[in-house]
Amino acid sequence: MDSYRCDMLDEHSHVIFPADIIAESLEAAIQHAARILQLSNRGTSPSRCVYAFEVWSDRGRLFPAPLPSSKPALARSNYFPARPPDTISNLPSTPLASANPSL
Repeated sequence: MDSYRCDMLDEHSHVIFPADIIAESLEAAIQHAARILQLSNRGTSPSRCVYAFEVWSDRGRLFPAPLPSSKPALARSNYFPARPPDTISNLPSTPLASANPSL
């Protein structure tokens, strides 16, 4: 059996409370942390609502898996696809006065 620490997080990724778990595997620890998350949100005020959790061991964060540190996070992100450098220069140039004639 391995020892894990689960941090329960608020909407800003701040730790609300930790939970120490002893489980046979990482998968079992994740399932147990998910149950804690569900039980913690029953009848709680919105300010104490658990939005996510992380599972840690003495080797570091295990879940969710940490991003590799070799490249910047935005370069790997699917939410910010790379755009050609000339994209901005192709935008129409509109003077501020003609954009809003009532001013």
